[in-house]
Amino acid sequence: MATGTTTPAAASTEGQSGPTTATSTPDGATPAATPTQALAVTPAQTGTPATVPGSVPPAPAAPTPPAPAPAPAPTIPAPDRYAPVAGSEPAPSLVAPQPGSTAEVGVNGEGIYEDMWGFTLVGAQGSLVRRGLLDWTWGSISVTGGSNWVFNGDTRSLGFIDEPVIKGSGTFSAKASMDGSYARDGRSSQAWGPLKYSNANALAVSQQSVAGKWGVSESNVTVSIKIDEKGVLTGTTGGSEFGTCKLWGTLLQSEPKTAKNMYDLTLNTANAATGTQKACELDTAGDYAGPSAIYLTGAGDYVGNGYFRSLVMIAKSPRYVMTMYLDKQQ
Repeated sequence: MATGTTTPAAASTEGQSGPTTATSTPDGATPAATPTQALAVTPAQTGTPATVPGSVPPAPAAPTPPAPAPAPAPTIPAPDRYAPVAGSEPAPSLVAPQPGSTAEVGVNGEGIYEDMWGFTLVGAQGSLVRRGLLDWTWGSISVTGGSNWVFNGDTRSLGFIDEPVIKGSGTFSAKASMDGSYARDGRSSQAWGPLKYSNANALAVSQQSVAGKWGVSESNVTVSIKIDEKGVLTGTTGGSEFGTCKLWGTLLQSEPKTAKNMYDLTLNTANAATGTQKACELDTAGDYAGPSAIYLTGAGDYVGNGYFRSLVMIAKSPRYVMTMYLDKQQ
């Protein structure tokens, strides 16, 4: 607000347009009121810069470009659950067995058979060893007509105190099964099988096929063996089932210079326990002997996952019988 000079006789009035100051003159005349003038500035609208007359208005700000879209995450293909597992091999075919294998050239039912309790191994000359639920059948069979078999008089059921004689007979279905019935010392007859002809019979093998390291590690037993290319075997056991033992012996192909999957095991054992280790539970006073063969374990849930090789060893000494299932160490 502008301010004028006033005297005591001056009267101040206000108009609608703002205060006006009147000044008395000596002759008593009252001059016309002169409104005080002020420069009114209309504020600029919010957000718009005021423009000074005669200046160049600023250029409008460039629009902010939108942020680039994020790159899409790389697509990782789901693993193929049917693909081969590293280190596995495809299953051999009984329809087209590998050249020279038992499935191709074997006769009189010889080979490897399977059931839920384990393996039955039938040799080329009729030897027979079977791991059952509660016992082992150990002896031989005679085969007539290529498919009809009968137990010979040397066949026993091991695992029972009296080791009863086993009598029985049945038939082979070529590359499929072994069926029949049997009885222990005239007791009630039971079904023998059907035992499934294993696809491991289609493997063509050699002495070198068992060379390397084999083993198993479970809560109650550990076994670790090494076999050289000549079949010489060394190893150890541990755990509550076998105790701490030293192993040595041989694992030799039953029919050298063939490709049949059957081996002969001889095994010696000695106590190797020290300190608080459990002493060896195997028969350290006598040698073990028996058949062995390579079998296949699935590498996954599907056939396409392939198979790993394992060894089954069934051996007896004058006092004991044992079975070992060992996996090939990669």
